Amino acid sequence: MAKAFISIHHRPEEYDVKIYVYNDDGKLYREEVYEKVKQVVIRNPREVRISAQLASNPTVLIISIDKVSMNVKDNILYIGE
Repeated sequence: MAKAFISIHHRPEEYDVKIYVYNDDGKLYREEVYEKVKQVVIRNPREVRISAQLASNPTVLIISIDKVSMNVKDNILYIGE
């Protein structure tokens, strides 16, 4: 099962989002950057975590998901199936 680390940088009325996807062996195999996103929608995750962080920005979500797909429609970033 893949793990995606979603780094969300808050800006006034929008987000810059970086996504790092790791395979079952823990190796980074995909990295994506999306700018000026209004919302982030995560579909069908197995688990979503927010861990303790050293700084308040960016916020990092860690999701476990079977199929990682990403697309943007109308400034909304969809992650998952």
